[in-house]
Amino acid sequence: MVVLLGLALLAPLGAAQAQRVEDTHTVTAEVALVSAVSVTALPPLVTGPESGGAVTGTYSVVTNRPAAQSIVVSVEGTPPEGLALYVDLESPTGAQKAREASLQVLTPDGTATPRTVVTGIGQVSATDLTVSVRTEVGVAAAPGDAAVRLSFELVE
Repeated sequence: MVVLLGLALLAPLGAAQAQRVEDTHTVTAEVALVSAVSVTALPPLVTGPESGGAVTGTYSVVTNRPAAQSIVVSVEGTPPEGLALYVDLESPTGAQKAREASLQVLTPDGTATPRTVVTGIGQVSATDLTVSVRTEVGVAAAPGDAAVRLSFELVE
């Protein structure tokens, strides 16, 4: 009786193993276009008339877009008069600076001009790249704090 019970238990296992079910699943993944530049907070500059100062920090850039990208820097808001502002960015691998020298984005008369600082950015993910901001302060600059907001944008 024990032998028959053992065979009865083995029979369903053999039948279950003999049945094989195959199924196919299609997985679709959508990869979104990513294009971002992020700058760390830069320390404040303390300068006086006829002098200037410079600060450095870091930035990161990531893009998976197939077309080459550029980083454009612009001044937002109403900038103070008497202050000139220059920006310089280290290029990620494969890209190049628009010009070897720092680019002026703010003139002492308060004119702010968006400038392309880095060009030819391909598909990249780079961190800890150097960003430098330098000022020149003229005698026409009012004493006190003058906040200048810089905007960094990736464009095609």
